[in-house]
Amino acid sequence: MAVVYLLNSGVSAGKDGGRLVVKKEGEAIASVPLQKVEGLIIGRNAQVSTQVLFTFMQSRTPVVYVDGRGRICGTLMDSRESLKRFKWQLSFAENQEKRASLAREILSDKLAAQMELLRYYGRSRKDGQLKVAADEIGTYRRQLAAAGDVDTMRGLEGVAASLYFKAFPHFLVDDGWHFPGRVHHPAYDPVNALLNYGYAFLEREVRMALAGVFLSPRIGIIHENNDRRDSLVYDMMEPFRQKVTDRFVVKLLNRHVLHPDDFRDGKKGCRLTPEGSGLWIRAYEKYMETKVSEYGGLTPRAWIRISVRQMAKSMKEIDEAGHGGVDGEMQVG
Repeated sequence: MAVVYLLNSGVSAGKDGGRLVVKKEGEAIASVPLQKVEGLIIGRNAQVSTQVLFTFMQSRTPVVYVDGRGRICGTLMDSRESLKRFKWQLSFAENQEKRASLAREILSDKLAAQMELLRYYGRSRKDGQLKVAADEIGTYRRQLAAAGDVDTMRGLEGVAASLYFKAFPHFLVDDGWHFPGRVHHPAYDPVNALLNYGYAFLEREVRMALAGVFLSPRIGIIHENNDRRDSLVYDMMEPFRQKVTDRFVVKLLNRHVLHPDDFRDGKKGCRLTPEGSGLWIRAYEKYMETKVSEYGGLTPRAWIRISVRQMAKSMKEIDEAGHGGVDGEMQVG
């Protein structure tokens, strides 16, 4: 199976029999059996035929449109949501006790992942400061277990994130990579630019996983629900930010896969060059499709999907424990 990226200007994709044919300036550069494509990522300057889009909608293959920073602009994705399931999910999110129970589980996993990464690099770098940071986050994780409401949990998670990113520069071998602290959009340094880029790719992975368990991305548990974002996607991303994305970014930089000249600065911040983006994508797909012990012998992509399925099951278990269940109202397989 393959995820196909069409990000550069002059790139197009069409259907030829049972194959997806990718062309550059009208000349074929790749051909993939349509049944082997598990996702299509399209940039603003790429062209895709209507035949391809119809084929992928019929096969329920996710199609994702992204901007130059990898952020999702829109999707063609069959989530098979039902009104009954939507009402069940909304009722769950409005119940503060249930909501807090699931939020506690998600954020506890996130802090555990931060501690794991800090301790891993603390051992490999023989850096005692990283162990101290992990122990401090452990204190907030224990407080999280006793917290009774989501607002308190968000506050504890915020303090833990501050401690984690304060220690983050100690992960990097090369002092040439300056990390001024966590900066969101826009980022003006390569490290933050890569973290933002990586989280945009993670968003896509989680969206596809959520579509597989038929949950509405609009109804969040930790992030507030509004008309501007799909809150549940960002909730479900939390346990994977450090475990998958940060780990990958650090490996890229420490193994010198990317170099300073793979980035460019502009009025809208720092971003990868087209060449740098190509290096990222090749390394990312290899990383996401390689089975490793950190994910129980699974690939990171498979581990994310299984973990999201487990979180969906946790929702049903929490509901059944508190209110006798809603058998048949939620499908998670």
